[in-house]
Amino acid sequence: VTEWENDDKIQNCKICLISFNTLVRKHHCRLCGQIICNSDLCSTFIDLKPSQISIRSCSKCNLILKNFTNNRKIKNYNKNLFARYAE
Repeated sequence: VTEWENDDKIQNCKICLISFNTLVRKHHCRLCGQIICNSDLCSTFIDLKPSQISIRSCSKCNLILKNFTNNRKIKNYNKNLFARYAE
């Protein structure tokens, strides 16, 4: 988990490069802090278990987490990385 990018400096989604405006809003990835749009290509929600909380993630972080899960490395990593969201 990292600091969020400054909204004022970002005019386009970091993934699809669409320009932000009244209809296309900025959203922060809760894991890497990048500003992304709401399209299915660029962002998704991740369910944190066992806390039953969902957080927004960019597609890049989501892919990384899926790879960890597939390799069964997420079990111990998940406890440390998401501990602050479980409270």
